[in-house]
Amino acid sequence: MSGNYYPLRVSSEAQAAYFEALDIKYSVPNNKGGMDDILQGPSLIAKSQQVIGIMGPSGAGKTSMLNCLTLRAFAGQVSGSIKLNGKQLTNETLTTYSYVVAQEERLWTFLTPREIVTMASHFYLGEESSEKIDEVLKQLGLQDCADTRVGNEFFKGLSGGQKRRLSVAIGLIKTPLIFFLDEPTSGLDAASARSLMRTLNDVSKHRNIIVILTIHQPPVDMFLQMDRVLILSAGKTAYFGATKHLPYYLERIGQPLPDNVTNPADHFLDIINQDFKFEKKGNETIEIFEKWNGLSKEIPPEQDDIPLHRVIIKPDLSFMLYRMCTRNLLLIRRDFTKYAFRLVVCLLVNSMFAMMFFHSSKIEQEHLFEHIAVMLFLNVINTTMGIIKIPQSKMDFEMVDDEARNGMYSPFAYLFAEYLVTAIYMVLLGIASILIPGYVIANFYWPNFLYYLLVEIFIFWSCEAFSMFLSLLFENPINGMIWFVPYFSVQFLTATWYIRRSEMYWPLRGFSYISIFQRALEITLFLEFSERNYPECDGGPPQCWGSTGDEIIGNVSKLYGPFRSESKYMYEDFLVINISIVFFFWGYIYLFWKKVRKQTVLKHTQSTKLARIYSPQERGHSFTMPSKKKNLIQILIYYN
Repeated sequence: MSGNYYPLRVSSEAQAAYFEALDIKYSVPNNKGGMDDILQGPSLIAKSQQVIGIMGPSGAGKTSMLNCLTLRAFAGQVSGSIKLNGKQLTNETLTTYSYVVAQEERLWTFLTPREIVTMASHFYLGEESSEKIDEVLKQLGLQDCADTRVGNEFFKGLSGGQKRRLSVAIGLIKTPLIFFLDEPTSGLDAASARSLMRTLNDVSKHRNIIVILTIHQPPVDMFLQMDRVLILSAGKTAYFGATKHLPYYLERIGQPLPDNVTNPADHFLDIINQDFKFEKKGNETIEIFEKWNGLSKEIPPEQDDIPLHRVIIKPDLSFMLYRMCTRNLLLIRRDFTKYAFRLVVCLLVNSMFAMMFFHSSKIEQEHLFEHIAVMLFLNVINTTMGIIKIPQSKMDFEMVDDEARNGMYSPFAYLFAEYLVTAIYMVLLGIASILIPGYVIANFYWPNFLYYLLVEIFIFWSCEAFSMFLSLLFENPINGMIWFVPYFSVQFLTATWYIRRSEMYWPLRGFSYISIFQRALEITLFLEFSERNYPECDGGPPQCWGSTGDEIIGNVSKLYGPFRSESKYMYEDFLVINISIVFFFWGYIYLFWKKVRKQTVLKHTQSTKLARIYSPQERGHSFTMPSKKKNLIQILIYYN
């Protein structure tokens, strides 16, 4: 199937980009009611074909800085100026022109690298480019595992390093103006890390993009793959400039490389690491900040706006829906735990219960009570499995959130596809719940099968929608699972089967009016008995419940309920159940849209504090090698 595409902007792929982040400050609330400063004014500038590394000791603010640059610092207050080509950065600009690889891989467990990259090709390129897909997979060393499912902690699949490289591969398919990566080499072996850094360097040069990444403590050859490096300590700038200039900067501030040290990054990080500092080291760190302010050169921001006009391929909505539904159906087929397992368990548990009361299938007065009990069980018990939807929906949202923020597709397309696939699955779940257990084993009234199936679908859907709502209402899915239990308990206990409504205390009596199980039982009693006749009998329950539907429902209502036997009330019951579905599903949509559109509220400042960069050439310093013994890093820089 081919979609219709239209270009949003017209330009070549080699459009120039200029990115600046000036005087970034980030504060988060503490337990004492105040604010802790995480970032205290670092600045960063970058142009196309540059790889910028953000380094620092643990807790220095590397990931926080990257979160601020990508407008994902949600935990506190952010101020400063962030611009792309002279225009203030917005969520829409990021979605269109950047790609972010988060520190934690969020990949579809039951898809293969080839399928994931192919899906990205559909959305980003508007076509299935087999040549480019194979090129990217080979470039990232994924050709040997291209048809292996990603897997997770329960299902064996790709290794951690392969997942990391797959996340990068998706970004290479998009070819953004700016490529943000948080710790891209974490979890990789030395050879894979070096290969990835070379790939990112080549991509930045040949595709004319900016690469900004955080990295902890790279070896010297990986360090030199970066053009510039921002080194942070306690949220402040300790150095920003060319990687090859760092040894000269260390020489200037009186911290030259020892003869036995070949990596200036290691030496500098050891100096500024305040986690294991003694008093002397703390004073040295303060002096380094002071020397940085004295030796660095102020660089004014780019003044002229550079138009953003790279060709952006955007598929039409019908194409996105088709691709999303195709992927969701493929996941249903492959994820046995999430879908097929529930169907099998539902069928087996309900069939087992119906077999336990097999004699209730006989049209006899003495077994009529058991017949009703089977109906109630089939309505209720398997809805408890909706609780597993909470962590599943949470994990799905996190992956969709990443893909939508990176501009792969519209969140609306996912929501529509999820709604459609869920509807299909609810039909299958309803059939598994009542066809064999209810109609083959328990001898339910066949002429009303479709109406009974509709009740089951709505009951399952109501609990499914509530689970989806809880998955986004709480950050921790365990909290959502905890709240599912009292909700289900109240719905079940107020179904008026164990105690009459008139005997309930408020507010439980009020809950009985909106209990989906009470409404479902009233409908199914009507469907099962309204057109069915039992043998004549004398006396009252439990020996005689009546011979007509009205008599049976009336006698049941004397002990439980009350349950109404007029058809007009069935529409009211269906309405109540559907209101619960709509309420929770729209609640889920609201939370979904709110979260996926969430961005950092950046307090723009017209700061006079410009970007500061160290450059010996610009300050008139000589590039003469230090007189001391040349070590490896100095030789590498000398011949660069």
